[in-house]
Amino acid sequence: MGAISEYSVYLASKGGLEVLTRSWAYEFGPAGHTVNTVSPGTTKSDMLDQVPAEFLEKYSKMTPMENRLGTGEDIAYIVSWLAGEESRWITGQTIAAAGGLAMY
Repeated sequence: MGAISEYSVYLASKGGLEVLTRSWAYEFGPAGHTVNTVSPGTTKSDMLDQVPAEFLEKYSKMTPMENRLGTGEDIAYIVSWLAGEESRWITGQTIAAAGGLAMY
């Protein structure tokens, strides 16, 4: 998510989590712990009740994966995978779970 008016504190906290993730990955890696962050894109939630419908429609159309908003289940699958043994070699990463909207 880029800069959006009236969300400065929320967005700053997301940026802080990215730096904390990388720092903790270095600190806890020697003990065999991985640390990653999942950064959801526009995801259906109570927070979106306050967002104008036009904004949500715009983001749905811009999302390459199925032209829709994310769901809690979409994010839960990614978190579950990161918590499993299959992702043991991934650490210090911020995973953009945004259906391709935040490809960078």
